[in-house]
Amino acid sequence: PGAAVYAFAMAAAFASLPSRRRRCALSRVRWPFLRLVFGLFLATSLAAAGVAQAPLTPPSPQVLILPFNNRSGDLNLDWIGESFVQALADTLRGAGVPVVNAQQRATAFNQEGVPDLSTLSQATLMQVAAKAHAGWLILGRFDYVHGQFRARATIFNLRRQHLVRIHAHRGRLAQLETIQARLAWRVLRVLAPHTTVTSAQVLARRRQGRLAAYERYIRALLATEPAVRHKFLVAAVHLDPDYSQAVYRLGLWYWHNDDYRTALLWLPQVGTRDPNYPRALFLAARCAYRLGRYARAAELSQRLAALWPLPQVLNNWALAESRLGRKDALAILDRARH
Repeated sequence: PGAAVYAFAMAAAFASLPSRRRRCALSRVRWPFLRLVFGLFLATSLAAAGVAQAPLTPPSPQVLILPFNNRSGDLNLDWIGESFVQALADTLRGAGVPVVNAQQRATAFNQEGVPDLSTLSQATLMQVAAKAHAGWLILGRFDYVHGQFRARATIFNLRRQHLVRIHAHRGRLAQLETIQARLAWRVLRVLAPHTTVTSAQVLARRRQGRLAAYERYIRALLATEPAVRHKFLVAAVHLDPDYSQAVYRLGLWYWHNDDYRTALLWLPQVGTRDPNYPRALFLAARCAYRLGRYARAAELSQRLAALWPLPQVLNNWALAESRLGRKDALAILDRARH
């Protein structure tokens, strides 16, 4: 512990040295573990400095998507309203369009003191969007009549004060995710007319599984009690074991509840095409490290480094390698510093 404290203190002083002198100073540190701790701190300090010195650029206008209004009269279909938020947000984020997340949305509503969406006017909803610093607001509705499901959306450009209506998409309820993908593509074309993402790509990314699993996944996202959320996630994965988003959320649930052993069983199962795949690998590596499974942590970190060679990823990899007594830990650390 004393050596580590000494390393941190010295690294703070050496972080301001020119790169050539830093390399010389690092090479003169005597103990391998001390060199590793010194280098980790130095790499983290330099990375933080780089972020702090990066020029600020104006953020793109965010999109606030609200749950679609259920006009079917069937309260059992209320979950579909939130499912449109998730489906549209996934498509927009995948195309690089920033979207207000659930926590930001809840905060904006709390600040306005208007928790009940169903009784709000469009003017009030626009005020909520302003609280969320959104430049776009998306509202929608759906109905289900005589076996036919229909949905439509309205897009408000809050800065230019105009709106675009996207008329009904129809189909059977079992085709819900296909209907949502088609609607999401049309929304994307309005928000990002120059996007290179095609309609075929959006349709190809949609999940093709049981509607019951989709329902339980959305109900898990809506749940406020952790135990209820866990129950719905387990049910979703049971109904569709290849449901990558549900697998990720289930692994995340165990991570947040400090059950690293179970989290390590689920997080590596997230699909490689899932947007959460890199984060799942990152958390899985941390689980393995905390469990003392350093070889597994090194393997997961190495796999992630091939996708995201970020300093924090390489630092974690170097730590796992050092715990295994491998000499390549310092070489990995050198990559993190450069």
